[in-house]
Amino acid sequence: VVDPVPLAGSATADQLVRLTARRDDGSSGSERWMLGAADWSILDLEAGTADVVAAAVSFDDGAIDAVDESAGGIAPLLALSIDGAGNNAWRWQTVAIEVEGPLLDLQGFLFELSAETATDEVLQAAPGALDHVVATVEATVDGPRLVDVEAGSDLASDLAAYPGPACGRSEAFVLADLAEGRCPLPELDGARVVLELR
Repeated sequence: VVDPVPLAGSATADQLVRLTARRDDGSSGSERWMLGAADWSILDLEAGTADVVAAAVSFDDGAIDAVDESAGGIAPLLALSIDGAGNNAWRWQTVAIEVEGPLLDLQGFLFELSAETATDEVLQAAPGALDHVVATVEATVDGPRLVDVEAGSDLASDLAAYPGPACGRSEAFVLADLAEGRCPLPELDGARVVLELR
């Protein structure tokens, strides 16, 4: 799933986030979009394309009946592509609308950063300048939060100092392991992890 016009941070309240699903193997499938924000909506446009809006949109006979604006924030999204031949694909990611301040994009998941949660080096890094960070996972009622976020120095040394959790599928922690339930959030609370950005 990609945003064809990626934003450097959060969409504003009057913007939509456009998503396009493309399968790695080039095959086609029908897409299903699932959003973890009760008062937001996904608007299917055409095959493989949808818009996310921070509003509850209701329809009557295929026409928009009402639009109730909602608060912004960061919401989880699951894009599922079904090809009918058993080669289904999915991707977890997050979308941000009306979020103030810097965001860290880690493997398609957006995390709010501040002077209280990240070092100046991370806060001031240009997009693509960091290849990995070291952070502490904090479990909250809204999902994972990253604190004590520092720019990584040497990937091999950082992985040796902070090996990935036993529930994970690789040396560095992969956020999809959390989203897919391989690693329960309560077990990761307080864990110091290495997260690759690229």
